[in-house]
Amino acid sequence: MTTKKKGIAVVSGSGDVAFKFLDDGTSVLGKDENSTHAFTGSVSISGSMQISGSLSLTERLGGYKFGLPYLDGVDDTATLSLLNASSSFYNGFMFYLNASSSAQDTPFDQEKKIYFCENGTWFPSPFYKVEE
Repeated sequence: MTTKKKGIAVVSGSGDVAFKFLDDGTSVLGKDENSTHAFTGSVSISGSMQISGSLSLTERLGGYKFGLPYLDGVDDTATLSLLNASSSFYNGFMFYLNASSSAQDTPFDQEKKIYFCENGTWFPSPFYKVEE
């Protein structure tokens, strides 16, 4: 007896299976765990999505909900230095800073704050939580 599986496989020029769309509704993007794939345009996912491995989200706006980029001054010192060096490019941007930056000459010295860039200058949010 022959067992048939339905699905679609996209094969690269070298003969490797680049993408698989299987009959059980699962998809495999890339030929191995080191493969990368970039989506362009608009991508819609219905139901749930389970991620195994890393995922980079470069745009956080989604309808009426949004999530801020999350930075940590201990781990992301280079990123924070870049933001400070070219601040005018980031007018209107904001992010959440978990831990203050240890870098010298940086405005990112208040932890657990949302930072806003206005007219090329970064400001920590004026809001704070009162401990009860």
